[in-house]
Amino acid sequence: MKILFALRLYSGLENSIINKKWAPNGIPTIYKLLEGIEKKHEIKVLLFHKIPSDMQYSNYKEKKDISIKFKQFKNTFVVISSLFNKKLNKLQKIIEECTHCIKLIKYINIEKPDLIYIDNANIWSAGLITRMYNIPVVFRLLGIYPYINKLSYKKTNMYQKLLKWCFRAPFIQVINTNDGSGKNRDVTKLLKPNTNYKLLINGVETPKIIKNNNIKNKLNIKSKSLVCLFIGKLETYKGCITFVETMITALKEGLNIHAIIIGEGSQKDIMIEIINSTSYKKSFSMIGNIDHKNIFNYHSISDLYISLNHLGNMSNTNLEAVKFGQVVILPKNLPTETDREDIKLFGEDKILWIDNPYDIQGLIKHISNIINNDGLLKLYKNNMFYYNKLIYSWNERINTEILILEELFKEEKY
Repeated sequence: MKILFALRLYSGLENSIINKKWAPNGIPTIYKLLEGIEKKHEIKVLLFHKIPSDMQYSNYKEKKDISIKFKQFKNTFVVISSLFNKKLNKLQKIIEECTHCIKLIKYINIEKPDLIYIDNANIWSAGLITRMYNIPVVFRLLGIYPYINKLSYKKTNMYQKLLKWCFRAPFIQVINTNDGSGKNRDVTKLLKPNTNYKLLINGVETPKIIKNNNIKNKLNIKSKSLVCLFIGKLETYKGCITFVETMITALKEGLNIHAIIIGEGSQKDIMIEIINSTSYKKSFSMIGNIDHKNIFNYHSISDLYISLNHLGNMSNTNLEAVKFGQVVILPKNLPTETDREDIKLFGEDKILWIDNPYDIQGLIKHISNIINNDGLLKLYKNNMFYYNKLIYSWNERINTEILILEELFKEEKY
Protein backbone atom coordinates (compact mmCIF):
# COMPACT_ATOMS: atom_id res chain seq x y z
CA MET A 1 0.00 0.00 0.00
CA LYS A 2 1.27 3.44 -0.92
CA ILE A 3 0.07 6.31 1.28
CA LEU A 4 0.44 10.01 0.56
CA PHE A 5 0.47 12.07 3.76
CA ALA A 6 -0.56 15.73 3.42
CA LEU A 7 0.13 17.35 6.79
CA ARG A 8 0.81 20.71 8.36
CA LEU A 9 4.45 21.39 9.16
CA TYR A 10 3.81 21.04 12.89
CA SER A 11 5.97 23.00 15.31
CA GLY A 12 7.00 19.65 16.83
CA LEU A 13 8.58 18.70 13.49
CA GLU A 14 10.13 22.06 12.60
CA ASN A 15 13.48 21.45 14.32
CA SER A 16 13.84 18.16 12.46
CA ILE A 17 13.32 20.00 9.18
CA ILE A 18 15.54 22.98 10.06
CA ASN A 19 18.38 20.77 11.36
CA LYS A 20 17.83 18.06 8.73
CA LYS A 21 17.89 15.43 11.47
CA TRP A 22 14.89 13.39 12.60
CA ALA A 23 14.38 14.41 16.25
CA PRO A 24 10.71 15.40 16.81
CA ASN A 25 9.97 17.41 19.95
CA GLY A 26 6.19 17.13 19.80
CA ILE A 27 3.14 15.79 17.93
CA PRO A 28 3.89 12.12 18.74
CA THR A 29 0.51 11.00 17.39
CA ILE A 30 1.78 11.98 13.93
CA TYR A 31 5.50 11.24 14.02
CA LYS A 32 5.05 7.84 15.66
CA LEU A 33 2.44 6.93 13.03
CA LEU A 34 4.89 7.86 10.26
CA GLU A 35 7.66 5.82 11.91
CA GLY A 36 5.36 2.83 12.44
CA ILE A 37 3.73 2.72 9.02
CA GLU A 38 7.07 3.25 7.24
CA LYS A 39 8.08 -0.24 8.40
CA LYS A 40 5.18 -1.89 6.58
CA HIS A 41 4.14 0.33 3.68
CA GLU A 42 5.46 2.90 1.22
CA ILE A 43 4.79 6.46 2.29
CA LYS A 44 5.36 9.90 0.84
CA VAL A 45 5.12 12.84 3.26
CA LEU A 46 4.20 16.39 2.26
CA LEU A 47 4.51 19.00 5.00
CA PHE A 48 2.67 22.25 4.27
CA HIS A 49 3.97 25.33 6.05
CA LYS A 50 0.97 27.35 7.20
CA ILE A 51 1.47 30.91 8.38
CA PRO A 52 0.52 30.71 12.07
CA SER A 53 -2.71 32.18 13.38
CA ASP A 54 -3.31 33.41 16.93
CA MET A 55 -3.25 29.85 18.33
CA GLN A 56 -0.11 28.72 16.54
CA TYR A 57 3.61 29.38 16.41
CA SER A 58 6.32 28.76 13.83
CA ASN A 59 10.08 29.25 13.61
CA TYR A 60 10.25 28.06 10.00
CA LYS A 61 11.51 30.79 7.61
CA GLU A 62 12.25 28.96 4.34
CA LYS A 63 10.56 30.57 1.32
CA LYS A 64 11.15 27.79 -1.21
CA ASP A 65 9.83 24.24 -1.30
CA ILE A 66 12.52 21.80 -0.18
CA SER A 67 13.04 18.04 -0.06
CA ILE A 68 14.73 16.37 2.92
CA LYS A 69 15.95 12.81 3.28
CA PHE A 70 15.93 11.31 6.79
CA LYS A 71 17.78 8.05 7.32
CA GLN A 72 14.73 6.65 9.16
CA PHE A 73 12.60 6.84 5.98
CA LYS A 74 13.03 5.44 2.47
CA ASN A 75 11.40 8.37 0.66
CA THR A 76 12.13 12.07 0.98
CA PHE A 77 9.89 14.48 2.87
CA VAL A 78 8.77 17.52 0.88
CA VAL A 79 8.20 20.79 2.73
CA ILE A 80 5.89 23.11 0.82
CA SER A 81 6.31 26.74 1.81
CA SER A 82 3.80 29.56 2.12
CA LEU A 83 3.75 32.58 -0.17
CA PHE A 84 3.53 34.82 2.89
CA ASN A 85 5.57 35.56 5.99
CA LYS A 86 3.17 37.20 8.44
CA LYS A 87 -0.32 36.79 9.84
CA LEU A 88 -2.83 36.41 6.99
CA ASN A 89 -6.07 38.16 6.25
CA LYS A 90 -8.91 36.06 4.80
CA LEU A 91 -7.96 36.74 1.16
CA GLN A 92 -4.32 35.79 1.76
CA LYS A 93 -5.48 32.67 3.61
CA ILE A 94 -7.52 31.64 0.57
CA ILE A 95 -4.53 32.29 -1.72
CA GLU A 96 -2.28 30.19 0.56
CA GLU A 97 -4.77 27.33 0.60
CA CYS A 98 -5.24 27.47 -3.20
CA THR A 99 -1.50 27.29 -3.87
CA HIS A 100 -1.11 24.41 -1.40
CA CYS A 101 -4.02 22.58 -3.01
CA ILE A 102 -2.52 22.95 -6.50
CA LYS A 103 0.79 21.52 -5.26
CA LEU A 104 -0.99 18.65 -3.52
CA ILE A 105 -2.80 17.82 -6.77
CA LYS A 106 0.57 17.80 -8.54
CA TYR A 107 1.98 15.24 -6.08
CA ILE A 108 -1.14 13.09 -6.23
CA ASN A 109 -0.69 12.86 -10.00
CA ILE A 110 3.03 12.05 -9.62
CA GLU A 111 2.81 9.57 -6.74
CA LYS A 112 -0.50 7.87 -7.65
CA PRO A 113 -1.13 6.73 -4.06
CA ASP A 114 -3.53 4.00 -2.95
CA LEU A 115 -4.64 6.12 0.01
CA ILE A 116 -4.42 9.81 0.94
CA TYR A 117 -4.11 10.82 4.62
CA ILE A 118 -4.77 14.50 5.11
CA ASP A 119 -5.05 16.56 8.28
CA ASN A 120 -7.35 19.30 9.52
CA ALA A 121 -4.87 22.06 8.60
CA ASN A 122 -5.47 21.11 4.95
CA ILE A 123 -9.29 20.94 5.18
CA TRP A 124 -9.75 23.06 2.02
CA SER A 125 -7.63 20.67 -0.03
CA ALA A 126 -9.29 17.67 1.63
CA GLY A 127 -12.76 18.84 0.64
CA LEU A 128 -11.74 19.34 -2.97
CA ILE A 129 -9.49 16.36 -3.76
CA THR A 130 -11.89 13.88 -2.13
CA ARG A 131 -14.43 14.93 -4.74
CA MET A 132 -11.89 15.09 -7.60
CA TYR A 133 -10.20 11.69 -7.31
CA ASN A 134 -11.36 8.12 -7.01
CA ILE A 135 -8.75 7.60 -4.29
CA PRO A 136 -9.86 6.94 -0.70
CA VAL A 137 -9.14 9.89 1.59
CA VAL A 138 -8.70 9.62 5.36
CA PHE A 139 -9.33 12.95 7.09
CA ARG A 140 -7.42 13.46 10.36
CA LEU A 141 -8.56 15.76 13.15
CA LEU A 142 -6.37 16.47 16.17
CA GLY A 143 -9.09 17.43 18.61
CA ILE A 144 -12.10 19.70 18.28
CA TYR A 145 -11.18 23.34 17.82
CA PRO A 146 -13.59 26.17 18.76
CA TYR A 147 -14.21 27.07 15.09
CA ILE A 148 -15.84 23.66 14.57
CA ASN A 149 -18.49 24.48 17.15
CA LYS A 150 -19.22 27.77 15.36
CA LEU A 151 -19.93 25.91 12.12
CA SER A 152 -23.00 24.39 13.79
CA TYR A 153 -24.59 27.84 14.23
CA LYS A 154 -27.66 28.60 12.10
CA LYS A 155 -26.12 31.81 10.76
CA THR A 156 -22.74 31.35 9.05
CA ASN A 157 -20.75 33.60 6.73
CA MET A 158 -19.51 32.60 3.27
CA TYR A 159 -16.13 31.48 4.63
CA GLN A 160 -17.83 29.17 7.13
CA LYS A 161 -20.22 27.84 4.47
CA LEU A 162 -17.20 26.81 2.38
CA LEU A 163 -15.68 25.08 5.41
CA LYS A 164 -18.93 23.16 5.97
CA TRP A 165 -18.87 22.07 2.33
CA CYS A 166 -15.32 20.76 2.86
CA PHE A 167 -16.34 18.76 5.94
CA ARG A 168 -19.21 17.24 3.94
CA ALA A 169 -16.78 15.58 1.50
CA PRO A 170 -17.08 11.78 0.99
CA PHE A 171 -14.15 10.80 3.23
CA ILE A 172 -13.67 7.07 3.55
CA GLN A 173 -12.73 7.59 7.22
CA VAL A 174 -12.42 10.42 9.73
CA ILE A 175 -10.04 9.84 12.66
CA ASN A 176 -10.00 12.21 15.62
CA THR A 177 -7.86 12.50 18.75
CA ASN A 178 -9.78 12.20 22.00
CA ASP A 179 -8.02 15.02 23.86
CA GLY A 180 -11.02 16.13 25.89
CA SER A 181 -11.71 19.16 23.69
CA GLY A 182 -15.09 20.13 22.27
CA LYS A 183 -18.11 17.94 21.64
CA ASN A 184 -17.96 15.10 19.13
CA ARG A 185 -21.53 15.71 18.01
CA ASP A 186 -20.32 19.06 16.58
CA VAL A 187 -18.00 17.09 14.28
CA THR A 188 -20.37 14.28 13.31
CA LYS A 189 -23.12 16.77 12.41
CA LEU A 190 -20.75 18.37 9.88
CA LEU A 191 -19.80 15.11 8.17
CA LYS A 192 -21.63 13.41 5.35
CA PRO A 193 -24.17 10.93 6.81
CA ASN A 194 -22.76 7.45 7.52
CA THR A 195 -19.14 8.63 7.37
CA ASN A 196 -16.90 6.33 9.45
CA TYR A 197 -15.77 8.31 12.50
CA LYS A 198 -13.17 6.94 14.91
CA LEU A 199 -12.12 8.59 18.16
CA LEU A 200 -8.72 7.51 19.52
CA ILE A 201 -7.01 8.49 22.76
CA ASN A 202 -3.28 9.13 22.48
CA GLY A 203 -0.72 6.64 23.73
CA VAL A 204 2.12 7.02 26.20
CA GLU A 205 5.43 5.18 26.39
CA THR A 206 7.23 5.66 29.70
CA PRO A 207 10.97 4.91 29.60
CA LYS A 208 12.42 2.11 31.72
CA ILE A 209 15.53 4.14 32.52
CA ILE A 210 15.54 7.84 33.40
CA LYS A 211 18.73 9.79 32.76
CA ASN A 212 18.22 13.13 34.46
CA ASN A 213 21.99 13.82 34.54
CA ASN A 214 21.80 15.91 37.68
CA ILE A 215 19.33 18.35 36.10
CA LYS A 216 18.36 19.83 39.45
CA ASN A 217 21.91 21.06 40.05
CA LYS A 218 22.23 22.38 36.51
CA LEU A 219 19.04 24.40 36.97
CA ASN A 220 20.17 25.61 40.42
CA ILE A 221 17.01 24.37 42.09
CA LYS A 222 17.13 25.06 45.81
CA SER A 223 16.92 22.21 48.29
CA LYS A 224 13.36 21.33 49.38
CA SER A 225 11.80 23.51 46.66
CA LEU A 226 8.51 22.16 45.33
CA VAL A 227 9.21 21.79 41.59
CA CYS A 228 6.24 22.74 39.38
CA LEU A 229 6.39 21.62 35.73
CA PHE A 230 4.63 23.22 32.75
CA ILE A 231 4.90 21.64 29.28
CA GLY A 232 3.26 22.99 26.14
CA LYS A 233 3.19 25.64 23.47
CA LEU A 234 3.73 29.05 24.97
CA GLU A 235 0.41 30.38 23.72
CA THR A 236 -2.35 32.13 25.66
CA TYR A 237 -4.83 29.27 25.22
CA LYS A 238 -2.36 26.92 26.94
CA GLY A 239 -2.44 29.07 30.08
CA CYS A 240 1.28 29.87 30.08
CA ILE A 241 0.86 33.49 31.23
CA THR A 242 -1.47 32.42 34.05
CA PHE A 243 1.08 29.80 35.08
CA VAL A 244 3.87 32.40 35.38
CA GLU A 245 1.62 34.85 37.23
CA THR A 246 0.56 32.10 39.66
CA MET A 247 4.15 31.07 40.37
CA ILE A 248 5.10 34.69 41.06
CA THR A 249 2.12 35.15 43.40
CA ALA A 250 3.05 31.93 45.25
CA LEU A 251 6.66 33.11 45.63
CA LYS A 252 5.47 36.46 46.97
CA GLU A 253 3.44 34.55 49.56
CA GLY A 254 6.65 32.87 50.72
CA LEU A 255 6.08 29.43 49.17
CA ASN A 256 9.32 27.61 48.33
CA ILE A 257 8.78 26.62 44.69
CA HIS A 258 10.71 26.37 41.44
CA ALA A 259 8.97 26.52 38.06
CA ILE A 260 10.21 24.60 35.00
CA ILE A 261 8.69 25.65 31.67
CA ILE A 262 9.22 23.52 28.55
CA GLY A 263 8.05 24.80 25.17
CA GLU A 264 8.21 27.59 22.63
CA GLY A 265 5.59 30.02 21.38
CA SER A 266 4.55 33.57 20.64
CA GLN A 267 4.16 34.40 24.36
CA LYS A 268 7.73 33.47 25.32
CA ASP A 269 9.14 37.02 25.30
CA ILE A 270 6.17 38.31 27.30
CA MET A 271 6.71 35.57 29.90
CA ILE A 272 10.42 36.40 30.17
CA GLU A 273 9.57 40.09 30.57
CA ILE A 274 7.10 39.32 33.38
CA ILE A 275 9.64 37.09 35.15
CA ASN A 276 12.49 39.57 34.75
CA SER A 277 10.37 42.38 36.25
CA THR A 278 10.44 40.51 39.57
CA SER A 279 13.14 39.42 41.99
CA TYR A 280 12.33 35.73 41.39
CA LYS A 281 14.26 35.07 38.17
CA LYS A 282 16.28 32.28 39.80
CA SER A 283 13.05 30.44 40.66
CA PHE A 284 12.22 29.93 36.97
CA SER A 285 13.85 27.67 34.37
CA MET A 286 12.68 28.19 30.78
CA ILE A 287 13.96 25.23 28.81
CA GLY A 288 12.53 25.79 25.31
CA ASN A 289 11.76 22.83 23.06
CA ILE A 290 13.50 19.51 23.78
CA ASP A 291 13.52 16.09 22.13
CA HIS A 292 10.28 14.37 23.01
CA LYS A 293 12.22 11.36 24.33
CA ASN A 294 13.76 13.57 27.05
CA ILE A 295 10.47 14.82 28.52
CA PHE A 296 10.43 12.24 31.30
CA ASN A 297 13.83 13.38 32.58
CA TYR A 298 12.08 16.56 33.71
CA HIS A 299 9.08 14.70 35.10
CA SER A 300 11.52 12.71 37.26
CA ILE A 301 12.77 15.84 39.05
CA SER A 302 9.36 17.54 39.37
CA ASP A 303 6.79 17.27 42.16
CA LEU A 304 3.77 18.73 40.36
CA TYR A 305 2.67 18.86 36.74
CA ILE A 306 0.28 21.74 36.04
CA SER A 307 -1.89 22.12 32.94
CA LEU A 308 -4.00 25.24 32.35
CA ASN A 309 -5.02 24.35 28.78
CA HIS A 310 -8.25 26.11 27.79
CA LEU A 311 -9.25 23.53 25.17
CA GLY A 312 -8.99 20.13 26.85
CA ASN A 313 -7.45 18.03 29.62
CA MET A 314 -6.44 14.91 27.68
CA SER A 315 -3.58 16.26 25.61
CA ASN A 316 -0.58 14.04 25.14
CA THR A 317 1.52 15.99 27.64
CA ASN A 318 -1.19 15.49 30.28
CA LEU A 319 -1.49 11.76 29.57
CA GLU A 320 2.31 11.41 29.79
CA ALA A 321 2.31 13.09 33.20
CA VAL A 322 -0.46 10.81 34.46
CA LYS A 323 1.11 7.64 33.06
CA PHE A 324 4.45 8.57 34.64
CA GLY A 325 2.78 8.80 38.04
CA GLN A 326 3.14 12.54 38.32
CA VAL A 327 0.87 14.49 40.65
CA VAL A 328 -1.33 16.48 38.28
CA ILE A 329 -3.36 19.69 38.63
CA LEU A 330 -6.04 20.34 35.99
CA PRO A 331 -8.85 22.88 35.47
CA LYS A 332 -12.27 21.29 35.93
CA ASN A 333 -14.32 23.81 33.94
CA LEU A 334 -13.05 24.89 30.54
CA PRO A 335 -14.03 27.94 28.44
CA THR A 336 -15.20 25.58 25.67
CA GLU A 337 -18.00 23.05 26.17
CA THR A 338 -16.75 19.44 26.09
CA ASP A 339 -18.01 15.87 26.48
CA ARG A 340 -16.17 15.71 29.85
CA GLU A 341 -14.16 12.66 28.88
CA ASP A 342 -11.51 13.91 31.31
CA ILE A 343 -13.82 13.47 34.32
CA LYS A 344 -14.79 10.00 33.09
CA LEU A 345 -11.13 8.98 32.75
CA PHE A 346 -9.56 10.69 35.76
CA GLY A 347 -12.44 10.70 38.23
CA GLU A 348 -13.27 13.34 40.81
CA ASP A 349 -10.83 12.48 43.58
CA LYS A 350 -7.58 11.17 42.09
CA ILE A 351 -6.61 14.40 40.33
CA LEU A 352 -6.07 17.77 41.98
CA TRP A 353 -8.69 19.97 40.33
CA ILE A 354 -8.95 23.72 40.22
CA ASP A 355 -12.11 25.54 39.15
CA ASN A 356 -10.94 26.85 35.75
CA PRO A 357 -7.72 27.74 33.85
CA TYR A 358 -7.67 31.21 35.45
CA ASP A 359 -8.08 29.97 39.04
CA ILE A 360 -4.84 31.36 40.48
CA GLN A 361 -6.00 31.17 44.11
CA GLY A 362 -7.17 27.56 43.72
CA LEU A 363 -3.80 26.60 42.27
CA ILE A 364 -1.89 28.39 45.05
CA LYS A 365 -4.08 26.66 47.65
CA HIS A 366 -3.11 23.21 46.29
CA ILE A 367 0.58 24.17 46.22
CA SER A 368 0.42 25.52 49.77
CA ASN A 369 -1.40 22.41 51.05
CA ILE A 370 1.22 20.12 49.53
CA ILE A 371 4.14 22.14 50.92
CA ASN A 372 2.58 22.07 54.38
CA ASN A 373 1.59 18.39 54.30
CA ASP A 374 4.25 15.92 53.10
CA GLY A 375 1.73 13.08 52.96
CA LEU A 376 -0.47 14.73 50.31
CA LEU A 377 2.16 14.49 47.58
CA LYS A 378 2.68 10.80 48.26
CA LEU A 379 -1.08 10.16 48.40
CA TYR A 380 -1.79 11.72 45.00
CA LYS A 381 1.30 10.14 43.43
CA ASN A 382 -0.02 6.72 44.47
CA ASN A 383 -3.39 7.60 42.95
CA MET A 384 -1.79 8.14 39.55
CA PHE A 385 -0.57 4.56 39.19
CA TYR A 386 -4.23 3.51 38.93
CA TYR A 387 -4.24 4.93 35.38
CA ASN A 388 -1.34 2.89 33.98
CA LYS A 389 -3.78 0.24 32.73
CA LEU A 390 -6.23 2.76 31.27
CA ILE A 391 -3.89 4.54 28.88
CA TYR A 392 -2.58 2.93 25.68
CA SER A 393 1.08 2.31 25.07
CA TRP A 394 2.16 4.06 21.88
CA ASN A 395 2.70 0.71 20.17
CA GLU A 396 -0.92 -0.27 20.85
CA ARG A 397 -2.19 3.14 19.79
CA ILE A 398 -0.24 3.31 16.52
CA ASN A 399 -0.95 -0.32 15.61
CA THR A 400 -4.67 0.41 16.04
CA GLU A 401 -4.49 3.26 13.52
CA ILE A 402 -2.32 1.31 11.06
CA LEU A 403 -4.83 -1.54 11.19
CA ILE A 404 -7.66 0.90 10.40
CA LEU A 405 -5.77 2.14 7.32
CA GLU A 406 -4.95 -1.40 6.16
CA GLU A 407 -8.57 -2.52 6.50
CA LEU A 408 -9.73 0.50 4.51
CA PHE A 409 -7.32 -0.37 1.71
CA LYS A 410 -8.48 -3.99 1.64
CA GLU A 411 -12.11 -2.96 1.48
CA GLU A 412 -11.45 -0.56 -1.41
CA LYS A 413 -9.31 -3.09 -3.27
CA TYR A 414 -11.81 -5.92 -3.08
